[in-house]
Amino acid sequence: MSVNNRDYFIFDKRTDDEDNAYSLRYYSNLVALDLKYLETNPIDAPRVNYDLSNHYNSLGWYLIMAKNFEQSLVRFKESLKYNPDNKYAKSNIPHVYLFTNQFEKAKTHYKKLKNDEFNGAGSKLAKFKDAFLADFVEFEDEEKGLIEPGSELQKQVEEIKNLLK
Repeated sequence: MSVNNRDYFIFDKRTDDEDNAYSLRYYSNLVALDLKYLETNPIDAPRVNYDLSNHYNSLGWYLIMAKNFEQSLVRFKESLKYNPDNKYAKSNIPHVYLFTNQFEKAKTHYKKLKNDEFNGAGSKLAKFKDAFLADFVEFEDEEKGLIEPGSELQKQVEEIKNLLK
């Protein structure tokens, strides 16, 4: 397939019931296609950079779900390289610090961002703290296995939740 337009999105769509491995492949492919497209069509850089930022962020999220925290941080930083204002990538970085035993660094980031606008008034994710708390619900899902009940990590998450209130 020649990447001369951005219609490649029609070739592979993820549905909500797909597994994490599929999502990792999906976003990895989108990033590769975006990078190739950007290389051959630099005039579209503003639009492609925005998409690349979102795709790198999504890839980072699914890497968290796969417990590949170091690689997720790399992807979030790549996301911010293409769009320094990507709030989702900014909100995910402290999670990586938390999962990689950098509690004080995570806590500093959560504190710094918690009252900043995320999606604005009227949204259920109005502030960063709302996004953080929503993410913790996802992380605490026992099927995901990211936070073991009674673990030191769970205690740290509870401390962060209290900090965010």
